Amino acid sequence: MDTGVKYMFNNKKQSELKDIYTLILNHPDSLKYITMEMDPFIRERGESLFQDKNLSKDPISKYKL
Repeated sequence: MDTGVKYMFNNKKQSELKDIYTLILNHPDSLKYITMEMDPFIRERGESLFQDKNLSKDPISKYKL
């Protein structure tokens, strides 16, 4: 199921992510779909922090939402 969360993360759509969160509060069964989208995003960002020496110096500036 494509939730659009990956797009929202990659394009820093904070307002839209907030809306998704609000929807999840009303429909907890949807959480598994959002989690499936968030997990690879978070893992990818974490791995890049360890692989890129420049990112390890200032990891927040590049990935800040």
